[in-house]
Amino acid sequence: SMVLPTRAIALSLVANWVASENITGLTGAVACKHVFPAILLDPIGAALCLALLGILLAPFAGRFTSFSEVVIDRYGVLVGGAAAFLSLVGSLLWAAAQYKAIIELMQGVDVVPRNALEPTVIVGLLTWSLLGGLVADVWLDSLSMTLVAPSVCAVGLVAFASTPASAWSAEREHAHAVLPSMPAANTLAVGLLGNLFTEELAGRILLAGSPSQARRACFVAALTFGVVGLAPAALGTWARSSAGLLVNDDGESLCDDGSRQDRIVAVALQRLLPAWMQGGQKALFALLIVESLNTVDTSILMCAQVMASQAPRLAPGVG
Repeated sequence: SMVLPTRAIALSLVANWVASENITGLTGAVACKHVFPAILLDPIGAALCLALLGILLAPFAGRFTSFSEVVIDRYGVLVGGAAAFLSLVGSLLWAAAQYKAIIELMQGVDVVPRNALEPTVIVGLLTWSLLGGLVADVWLDSLSMTLVAPSVCAVGLVAFASTPASAWSAEREHAHAVLPSMPAANTLAVGLLGNLFTEELAGRILLAGSPSQARRACFVAALTFGVVGLAPAALGTWARSSAGLLVNDDGESLCDDGSRQDRIVAVALQRLLPAWMQGGQKALFALLIVESLNTVDTSILMCAQVMASQAPRLAPGVG
């Protein structure tokens, strides 16, 4: 089989979080609360998760295609069956989160009427899942992340420079108040362990041609996401310091519920970037939609792969 380059696998691993969890989720979380402990979940916890996967899962690269296969080989059918079931549930929940993120991102692009958003996304997901495969997803992730990562970093730098010193001073005081603490430790633990046993990450890592390549890809991804993933925190801090930005046209707070909070990134970018860069904002959102589609596609592909490869082993006579 074709061996993918380390860079492609690493960028694909980073892409697993960037669209919904990082740019959309972290921007809103920081804007409505504070930088800490939000960044302990993502990107710090997620980056540590990638590094840990480079130690725990990379040794199986080139010999297995899914996390469930590794567990069955190491611990038997009973434990492997439980792992496969939990992985499938996790993949479906992750796909649902990405579906929600795609809808919010498409509202930022504003090219589809709101009453047609959900049918459009459903049709798009079904169509996307019929194209390519996991290898194609990795290549597309790599290509789009090559454009997304520099753009996100540039936005983060602009937001950082535009944020008043008093806002950063307030964030430092809050960080000293909450670190260290048990809630902060719990947030870090969720970021570190919450995605450790997911088929979406495992499927990408196990595409590597050897354990050493898988390990390098994980470490490069951890370093890349640890840096790029901080940009939305800067954007969220700037949004928090900007008067009137967190209230919609009806006078309702964007922090009141999760769906409104996810819209903060679009509002912040519209306010932060000059008018001549609004086209760039839509292009960035389009790339993030592609990333989310790829992540859902990977979830569906890994569910199908686990079912097809493990059902005969878990239930002899099936398949």
